[in-house]
Amino acid sequence: MKKLLSFLVLFMSLFASSQDKNRGYDEKYFVGENLNLLKGKELILIPIPDYLQKFGYDYLYSDESLKKKFKSPNGYSNTPSDLANSKFLLEDYKKVNEILGDYVLKLRYVDGSHLYFLYNSKIASRFPFKTELPIVFPEDFYCSRINVRKDKFSNKTIKYSPLLEPVSFTKDNGYFMTLTTTGNIPVVNGSGVIILLENGQKIIKKTKVDVEATSKGYSYSVFIPLTKTDISTLTKFNIDDFKLDVFENQLKLNGENYKQYLKCIIK
Repeated sequence: MKKLLSFLVLFMSLFASSQDKNRGYDEKYFVGENLNLLKGKELILIPIPDYLQKFGYDYLYSDESLKKKFKSPNGYSNTPSDLANSKFLLEDYKKVNEILGDYVLKLRYVDGSHLYFLYNSKIASRFPFKTELPIVFPEDFYCSRINVRKDKFSNKTIKYSPLLEPVSFTKDNGYFMTLTTTGNIPVVNGSGVIILLENGQKIIKKTKVDVEATSKGYSYSVFIPLTKTDISTLTKFNIDDFKLDVFENQLKLNGENYKQYLKCIIK
């Protein structure tokens, strides 16, 4: 019975993974506060998987004051089937002081009409767009995204890369890596991490996998202390993919970002 249950858990997680490789965003197109890198470029709405279709695209508005939810020109409601793969020109952006975002992007639709997107410069998963061509980041882009905090009592410096991404790093009395993915079933006693690198090498850890219920399923995460060997490897080779217990990462990762983040963390 136990073997059968394990098999069913594995099957369901792999099925969920195969259905969920695209979660409606791709962090390699996320520029943080460097919106000048996107101004004047054409942005394309990334499709989201079927089981998230009912939630639609959030933070799109018909007016700059963000009072009216955006509807596609055909008159239908703002749903992924109406808008997926639509193209918009980013004409301009401005700083705002909203609870859910800090910039408003002014986008022009193909028919010349405008819509507005409430952008959060701290959360990659809130940006549902990509570009036709890769974004060229300036040399100081990666280190500018590292958060640095100094404890006024101990005078200790703590550093961490963007924490809401699938891979993040922390310096706090040592170096640590956090990995996060999602799934549709709870596994309370999960353990084991496999990290695949671009050169074919694997980093394997026996770390416990934590699970947390969310509004859209379950979030699985690990917090791993990094050895000198780990740091040396991760600053040379990009992370290509990872798996927590039986739950595979759901996104196409931008391993170059993580490699550069770690280099900035250890400076």
